[in-house]
Amino acid sequence: MLSCNMLLLILMEIMGSLNRGTRLALWHLTVWGLLGLLLVVLPFYHSYHTLS
Repeated sequence: MLSCNMLLLILMEIMGSLNRGTRLALWHLTVWGLLGLLLVVLPFYHSYHTLS
């Protein structure tokens, strides 16, 4: 879901269809969401399935 959002943000950045402040807020939200998924959720999920 977040990677699809990133693709849409890239397309909106190229087309310039959203307000600059809105695009910036969505960029930050998406990047932090992907970073949290990569650093917290995926290692926890992997270790949970490895130990069970």
